[in-house]
Amino acid sequence: MKIGILTYHRSHNYGALLQAIALRCVLCSMGHKVFYIDYFPQYHERMYAIFDKVKFRELSFKRKIKYLYHFLKDSPFPKIKRYHKFQRFIKKYVAPYCKPVGETFDCIIYGSDQIWRKQPYINTYNPMYFGKMNCLCANKHISYAASMVDLPDNLKDKNQFLELVTNLDRISVRETQIKEYIEQCTSAKVSLCLDPTLLLSMNDWEKIFHIKRIIFEKYILLYDLQSDFNAPTFDIR
Repeated sequence: MKIGILTYHRSHNYGALLQAIALRCVLCSMGHKVFYIDYFPQYHERMYAIFDKVKFRELSFKRKIKYLYHFLKDSPFPKIKRYHKFQRFIKKYVAPYCKPVGETFDCIIYGSDQIWRKQPYINTYNPMYFGKMNCLCANKHISYAASMVDLPDNLKDKNQFLELVTNLDRISVRETQIKEYIEQCTSAKVSLCLDPTLLLSMNDWEKIFHIKRIIFEKYILLYDLQSDFNAPTFDIR
């Protein structure tokens, strides 16, 4: 079977990239031909851009000066280094398996990751991540371990989300509260699934990345999503 995956496959985020790679590897091990649908809109690119050109153009002259000042003051070089490392990783492990939007598939899988959240900059749900666009060509449209940040909290969002999600032929999600919400509001049956990263064993991951241990003594790894490294999420003292 020819399968397309529509997810955050080009995000500069460790979890997003690993879940995309894991899902493809698991499906390939089942004998399928699997590709990423290369959809990555401008608002996603803005999230990881070294310099937000769109925002800069919208600023007044004084605010542009202030924006440039803080950009240079905060030292862009670590951000530039990080950006190019992610790009090299994507070029090696993701890009070779991409197909353009409009390619025909037997099945398209939407997920994993928080693809059903209200998307940044546009502040609404994106129909692409629910299979609700004519350019998505497949016999079946299903979600796998799809997720979202918050459940709809007003009638407009609720109606839009439920109209979009029930477009899918099969629905599976990552969190119990999403499963219960959809089943309470619709007649759809929803499955609860593991994040794709947990479908691979340590040996599977080592085959993909040829992992080499560089720290041999015991240690604690702190993975902090805060942008301010001087204000960690929790105190480990």
